[in-house]
Parts: sequence; structure tokens; C-alpha cells
Amino acid sequence: MSKPLAPGDLIVDGRFFRRIQNRKVRFDTATHRPEIGAFEPRPVDNGELSVHIEALVSQAQVHAVMAANPLLQYFGLCVLDVAAVLDELAGRSQLIFQPDATDPHLGHAHAVLPNLSDEALQAVLLRHAIVLDEPQHVR
Repeated sequence: MSKPLAPGDLIVDGRFFRRIQNRKVRFDTATHRPEIGAFEPRPVDNGELSVHIEALVSQAQVHAVMAANPLLQYFGLCVLDVAAVLDELAGRSQLIFQPDATDPHLGHAHAVLPNLSDEALQAVLLRHAIVLDEPQHVR
């Protein structure tokens, strides 16, 4: 990303982070890989999957926020290559910069992938996910 981003801008390169919940439906401890559920949007998100842009926030910053939050402290983290994911999604979704003013720590790096209610699209992300840190105390 060579220019400053404005809300609504499309992101076409770089990498993004996705947290992995410490639940069996989100992470397989036998294979050490996320499950497809790790890329399923919450019902309240209307099919949009939240991620954080690496060029705007470091892995260490994401870790610090997760460690300080009792709800996130056992989550894992993966990273995905934007161009590779978008290439395979073939126009069925895009990465949109959408800062989150309600998140004072990571909101400046927030983006969404719309239309991710479709399991076939979630599977694309699953194939490209590189696990940086496995979730702890998976239940």
C-alpha cells in the first residue's frame, strides 16, 4: 500500500491478520490448522469478515491487545496474503478498509471481506491461512 487509506478504499496487496478463536470448531489441534469456522462471520456482521491490515498494525501490537483482553487472551493468529486470496476469490469478495472507531487499539487497521457467509469463500481463506500462533486452551 503506497498511499494513505480512506474508509471504503479497496486493498489489493500486502497481508492481513485474522484471529482464531480457541474453540474446536475454529481450530484443529491435531493438524495445527484453522477450521473453516475460523473464517465464518458472526451473525451480527451480515456476512462481513473482520480482519486487520498488517501494513497498519504489527503482529506484536495485535498480540499485546489480545493478551490484555480476557476474551481474546487464548486466541491464535493467522496471516493471509491479500493478492493471493483476492485472486482465488475472483471478484466474489474484496478487501475493504473500514476503520472501527469503537476499537481504540486496532480499529485504525480494521478491514472487512464482504460476502463471506458462503462456505466456498471461507474455504479460500482457510487454504491461504498461515498460522502464526496457535490458540491456547482449545475447548
